[in-house]
Amino acid sequence: MQILLRTSSRICLSGIIFIVCAIYSYCGEQAAIPSIDQITFVVFDIETTGFSPDQDRIVELAALKFKGTNDIATMSCLVNPGIRIPVSASRIHGIDNAMVINQPKSAKALSDFFVFANGSVLLAHNARFDVKFVEVEARRNGIKLPDMVILDTLSLSRKWFPGLKSYSLLNLIKHLRIGDTQIHRALSDAQLTRLVFMQGLRTMDNTATLDNLVMLAGKSIRFDGN
Repeated sequence: MQILLRTSSRICLSGIIFIVCAIYSYCGEQAAIPSIDQITFVVFDIETTGFSPDQDRIVELAALKFKGTNDIATMSCLVNPGIRIPVSASRIHGIDNAMVINQPKSAKALSDFFVFANGSVLLAHNARFDVKFVEVEARRNGIKLPDMVILDTLSLSRKWFPGLKSYSLLNLIKHLRIGDTQIHRALSDAQLTRLVFMQGLRTMDNTATLDNLVMLAGKSIRFDGN
């Protein structure tokens, strides 16, 4: 009888230890997945001389760093493109040749941006446009492209707010009632993109994680050339 009791006690103890270890392991895995509020994001935007990354140039770059609802820092700089800004482009963003003639070139702007955004997840609206310009300008200046996750709020918005006729930034801010004008300046557009992103997160209740956002967007974008 004593032998049976000892054996049963050992079995029970082993079972308890197994359950405790399983719970500890599960909790550890859950804790390893950071919530959205724990992730540092940098939303960025550029203004350009036109639509071709190969023929046109960046004239303004701005970024807003935030975590949760807390703004951390901003950066904004005009960029001397090394070519004339067409009147058609100036009519859109209001940046003309006189404004950029004494500004730093793209090499300085991109280097500062990569330092500013280091360790963060990047956000942009219609991100492929901005990313392609950054890639081409970086290669043109011999700057190594960082390996970063980039989320496109355009792709995300199509899932967050289905049924809209247009997912332009202007149409989204009107639909969400967070604004009714867009001045097409880099920092202003980055701030509006951040507001759209925060509104989109609210549609996900408490289920938003970085992995979920990547899946929702279809896939993350990364700089080509790493």
